[in-house]
Amino acid sequence: MFIVHAQLSGCGKIDVGNPTANQQVPAQCNANTTNNGGKWPFKTKDPSTFRRADQGWDLQGNSPQIIYAIASGNIYKANNDPQGFGNFYPYEKLDQPITVNGHTYPTVYYGHIHYADGSTQNGIKLANVIGTHINEGDAIGYTYPGNWPANWLEIGFGDSVPAGSGAFPTGPGLDMEQYLYGKRLDYDGTGKVIGHY
Repeated sequence: MFIVHAQLSGCGKIDVGNPTANQQVPAQCNANTTNNGGKWPFKTKDPSTFRRADQGWDLQGNSPQIIYAIASGNIYKANNDPQGFGNFYPYEKLDQPITVNGHTYPTVYYGHIHYADGSTQNGIKLANVIGTHINEGDAIGYTYPGNWPANWLEIGFGDSVPAGSGAFPTGPGLDMEQYLYGKRLDYDGTGKVIGHY
């Protein structure tokens, strides 16, 4: 099930909201449909949304996006962060911790978004998820153009406080990228993709 649009290096957009088990992904995308065991946080995996790795991995849609859980767990409202992730972003305590490169993470934050609050977004009625258990692939929030930056998601390991700190990109930020995409991307063109833990 492909949505045919040429994107970065000829990689087509891939519908990963709830892919079938035998879905074929173009080889040029360097990705797989299981995303190393997790779901993709946007409805469509599109390399044009990739921005950078810092404390987490930054993705930006061209329009408001519904955000989907990358794993099963319980959703909580993170602490207010008006100068950063905003006052309405969620974090998730995972049913099963995620291990990447020998580092184990029990929580995931979804920064710069609004948690699903019972409102209708993009024509979809979203359940209020705060304090509830959700499954991998469930809608848990939405981006919106009124938050800086517009239609942005930073997804990373941690709760109200990201696991990654120090010089960017952080190791936990690159771990999230590798968990979701299957590899660490080379943002500066040097071929050296080193994270700081």
